[in-house]
Amino acid sequence: MARFGQTPSLVEGALVVAGRTGLATLALFLAVVRRQRDGLGVGHDMSEPFLRAGGCACGAVRFTTTGRPRRGGLCHCLTCRKAHASAFNPFVVFAPASVEVVGKVTAWESSLGYLRYFCGLCGARVFAENRDESGDTEYELSLGSFDEPGWFTPEYESWTIRREPWLRPMDVPQNRRERRD
Repeated sequence: MARFGQTPSLVEGALVVAGRTGLATLALFLAVVRRQRDGLGVGHDMSEPFLRAGGCACGAVRFTTTGRPRRGGLCHCLTCRKAHASAFNPFVVFAPASVEVVGKVTAWESSLGYLRYFCGLCGARVFAENRDESGDTEYELSLGSFDEPGWFTPEYESWTIRREPWLRPMDVPQNRRERRD
């Protein structure tokens, strides 16, 4: 079982992140389903903690997130474009303790310290693990993987030198290459 700050591991065919087990996952998932059933959604008000759920295209891999993301943006880098077969990657970043992923995933390291996890059945990208030089780890989830749209607006764009010429810049900070904190 992975602990905070450790690399997730495959356990009995399911990825267990931040020490949560199948029962905790089921409880989180049922809470999200109840909120959606009751018309409450999973939270558009970023000022309060809430649950969000999502997953791959075939449903074999599911995830839940709790709390607010650390940040989010659009990436136009060549690797994101190719990995998503899209003009850009809209994403949000969470602390590992705020993300739980269940289901069998496969990973590839697209750059040093950056692992991209995807469903082994349908091939949909589910999340990425980014580990910096200091050892800090973050999980990046694509906005398109969430069940509910419209809850987050990107705060910046990165690698704008690779942006498609027909795509207009958003009214957010623009970074020609990587975003700097």
